[in-house]
This record gives sequence, structure tokens and C-alpha cells, in this order.
Amino acid sequence: MSEANALRSKNALLFFFIKPCYNYLVMKIILSRKGTDSASGGIPGIFIREEKKIVSFPIPLPDDIRYSDLSYDGKTYAEIIKELDSTFQYDNCHLDPDLLSDVKRRGKWQAAFGQEGAPAKHLDNQGVKEGDIFLFFGWFREAIKEKDGQYKFRTDEPDLHMIYGYLQVGKILREQREMQDELPDHPHSKYDADDPKHRNNRIYVAKEHLFDDTTYPGAGVFPFSDDLILTKGKEPRSHWKKFLPKNEYDVTYHNNRNKECAYFPSALRGQEFVITSHSNESDPKKKELTEKQSKKIKQWIIKRIKNEDNG
Repeated sequence: MSEANALRSKNALLFFFIKPCYNYLVMKIILSRKGTDSASGGIPGIFIREEKKIVSFPIPLPDDIRYSDLSYDGKTYAEIIKELDSTFQYDNCHLDPDLLSDVKRRGKWQAAFGQEGAPAKHLDNQGVKEGDIFLFFGWFREAIKEKDGQYKFRTDEPDLHMIYGYLQVGKILREQREMQDELPDHPHSKYDADDPKHRNNRIYVAKEHLFDDTTYPGAGVFPFSDDLILTKGKEPRSHWKKFLPKNEYDVTYHNNRNKECAYFPSALRGQEFVITSHSNESDPKKKELTEKQSKKIKQWIIKRIKNEDNG
């Protein structure tokens, strides 16, 4: 990537996150870690730069969906993963967030994301509600398609943390019967409501259309863009570009972590990170800034869906 493109990519990320008074926006932003990682599956998702595609692999779990049920570029995920790592031994997976409409369903498909336990309680405590937006990120590595049609990791490129998808909350399902009626195939609909392992079970169902006044779907996977990369340069993937003004904003589970570092040290553990501000609700200038920034966030997400240049 050229120096100019690298700077534009960094500025695009800064443009998105700079000075947002998230506590008083119409929407909150939640950075949500999803997909296979070193502890679950042991293989990164892939992005194919030339095709501008991102493929996030769901974590392995003994659910009903199999990697062979999911496909990209005429191949199943099972085939692609075996090409990338012949030692991968899992067959079934936890398709969550469910952003893919091409899997067979018993009923009408709706994009949705499930959460439970302490992470779901954290989202409740942060006041996550209808209209808020999840930005899903995970572990990725660049891949190439070779002449024989097989996918291989690029060995000269680093592991990255990258935003790959989004979901704007249309409603939150909290009762097991409601989940089973509306989304019978979603893995969180199949949990035993009396099982303490599945306490605080939630399903966040996407809006039909993003922001209500667009025709874009309320959830989906972004086309690949350097603007989606969180990792700073070729540093370890948990070293992110700094995107929040010092002493003004926090990311839950990250408070005071980025004051002295030359990078933003993202948490090594945890799933749901809500961006919060120190803004003063009584300050009318803060309210005005909130309205302006809300528009900028909306524009940023739409540009990423359309894969438009932010430069």
C-alpha cells in the first residue's frame, strides 16, 4: 500500500471515530469481536484484496450448521479452510452473527446476532437498544487465489484485526419462546432457557433497512477496504491505530489503556466493547457536535458499504 493510501486509510478511521459524543447519539457503537481466533478454531478469516472480499469463519461448535453449508466463490467454507490449513478438524460451527442469507432456513431469514452471559449483561448495562450499531471485527490474514483455484495465505503479510461487518439493531429478543417463534434456526433460539450456562440470552435482530432512510440492508459484510483495518502497520494485531482523543473517550474494558502508548492496545480478551464519552449533557455545544458526528458516522458506514474513497 502506498504512503498516500496508508495515510488516507488512517485518516478514514480517525474521521469515523474522532470526537463522537456517543452517550447522546441516536445510536451507540459497539465493537464486537467475532469469528475464529487462536482459541476457537486456530485459523484467521481471510480477505482477498483483488476481489475486495472478506470471509469471516464462524467458530467451531457442535451446532446444526456445518462449514460445508456455507460457501464463497463456488466453494464451501470447509473446502476453503482445508486449502488454508489441512490440519483443521472441525465440521460444525456457530453461525453467529448470522449475516448470510444463502443458508437454508425453516422460516423467513433475518440477519441477527446472539449474545449471552456476562457479555449480554454488559450490553444491557451500557443501555444498548434499538438503533444502535454493532461493528464486528476479528482476526484476519490476506489470502490469494492461485492459478489452480486454491486459496492460500500470503506468507509475507501480517495477521490483522479488522472490521468486517455491521448490524443495526431493529429489536432485541429476550424470551426463549419469542426467539423460537421468530428465528427457529438461530443457534441462540435452541438454548435451554433453564440452563444457567445460557443466562441472559439475547438475540439482536437487524433492522430491515440501515438508518430507515436508506435501501441498504440493516446488516451485512463490508467489501474489503484498507479503511477497515484496525491494526497499526505491521505491529501485533492487538496494537490498533489510535482513534480516540486523549482523556475524552473510553472503550469499555479499555479505560486508561492508551494514554502513554504510541498505539491503542486493544483488550486481549472480551467480546463486546462499547464506546463511551465524557461529554457534558448540559452543554448545548456538545449536543450540536453530537448531531454533526451522528451524520458523519452514518456517512462513514454507507461509504464502507459502497466501498467509496474517503480521501
